[in-house]
Amino acid sequence: MSPPPRSLAKRWTLYGMVLLALGAAVDATLVEPNWIEVVRTVERLPMLRPFAPVLTLVHISDLHVGSLG
Repeated sequence: MSPPPRSLAKRWTLYGMVLLALGAAVDATLVEPNWIEVVRTVERLPMLRPFAPVLTLVHISDLHVGSLG
């Protein structure tokens, strides 16, 4: 006994989901590991005194990759 045929809308939904999953997999394996962004800004904080020591802040995120660069 063969399974009942799927409707055309369900089939295209399945194709779309597979295509989306493949696109996400390509992005996660080929694009994202090589996309390291360094942003440097100088911010002036009016609440600090002019003779306050210079502060350097570092924010690192998304360290779940296998290696950096």
